[in-house]
Amino acid sequence: MASTELEFGFADDREIYARLSLAKEAHEFFKSSIGMYVLGCAEQEIRKAIGVLLEADPVRDVDKIAKAQERIKIVRLSIDWLNELVSTGEAMLQAGSISKDIEP
Repeated sequence: MASTELEFGFADDREIYARLSLAKEAHEFFKSSIGMYVLGCAEQEIRKAIGVLLEADPVRDVDKIAKAQERIKIVRLSIDWLNELVSTGEAMLQAGSISKDIEP
């Protein structure tokens, strides 16, 4: 328990298992049809924003460029949160101090 607490900053077993449960749900979400749809939408949003960036005039379209960049950041951040959750769960399991009963 102490090594898990030091490595991951979790206070007790309940928090560890709660995080593992969330990691498992995030992993299953990515594999589900809804998850794949959301990831596809995210990819489309990023492509649209890149298209705006490619067509924008760097002098006249400063606001348009800033909005497109912000859109990309928001979409990437949302996906990164879920990826981080899954990665943390996998790392916790690999640390060997946690039962694999709730494997993500």
